[in-house]
Amino acid sequence: MATAASPVGPWHDWSAILLLGQGMPESPTVAVYNGLYYLFYHDTAQGQRYRIGAGPTGPWTEAYAFAPGWAHEVWPGRDGSHYTSFLTNYMVTISRLTWDAFYSPARPFVGGQVYHLLLPLVMR
Repeated sequence: MATAASPVGPWHDWSAILLLGQGMPESPTVAVYNGLYYLFYHDTAQGQRYRIGAGPTGPWTEAYAFAPGWAHEVWPGRDGSHYTSFLTNYMVTISRLTWDAFYSPARPFVGGQVYHLLLPLVMR
């Protein structure tokens, strides 16, 4: 990972921020939401994943599956929302990223509204 205040640098090299046992991370991108850093990447052995960290270099949580598609790029929009572009069946799709605050920390997903079905457990 490398960062700069300008596209022309100067660049600061943070070195590798994620090492995988198998596979290779492709299309990594980092987004900030609610003070946490979300690392999105495509693991060539396990598919699209994301991890959550306290800073831009981690330490990172376990990997969570992220769908649909692969090669997600995530960026903040001018309206304060996050958006993602990704590949599905060799087509590029752009969609709004939604954050599910039911979980702590919030979980990202591609799509519209979040619904949680809670069924009461009744014992007799």
